[in-house]
Amino acid sequence: MFLNKRAAVSMARGAIDDAYWYARQALLQDAHFLAAFNTLGVIYQRQGQPRWALEVFQALLEREPENLKAMGNLVGALQALGRAEEAAKLAASLAKLEPFPPYHYFDAGQQAMRAQDYAGAREMFAKEVARQAYNPEFHFWLAQADFRLGRLREARRHMEMALQNSNTPRDHAIYAAKLDWLRGQNTH
Repeated sequence: MFLNKRAAVSMARGAIDDAYWYARQALLQDAHFLAAFNTLGVIYQRQGQPRWALEVFQALLEREPENLKAMGNLVGALQALGRAEEAAKLAASLAKLEPFPPYHYFDAGQQAMRAQDYAGAREMFAKEVARQAYNPEFHFWLAQADFRLGRLREARRHMEMALQNSNTPRDHAIYAAKLDWLRGQNTH
């Protein structure tokens, strides 16, 4: 898991070669950790190797036929290979399985926060956390909504989750500082 996270961070920085080696090492350590296969497929796409990406996503979907991330990534690989009809069919199937795309609830939560509808925001952020439990940003915003609602214990718990799942030293420092501040707040 650690190596896969390092691969994702490297990819985000544009260090695709480093990302490849981290993903490869993750798979060598645990060939059953399927998230690393998805990461490797994305790396191949970013390297301009859609055929290799296609093979990785197809292999992943043989093991997890309902892996929505792999399906979405496979759509991109098919498009890159000029297989538009197959990509469109898969995209239609994916839309039926996932009527609300990634970040749908997060975006709705952001809107609710701007409107100062903290209960509505909390509900939307909680839905994203349920879909992606290890996304630090979702926990961070859920903590903010909980804080605004006076739910300090829950706010601290979600800020701890954001800290535990942070991907960069900068994010880690931000979440740690906010968690320290929350811990200093009154629990009544």
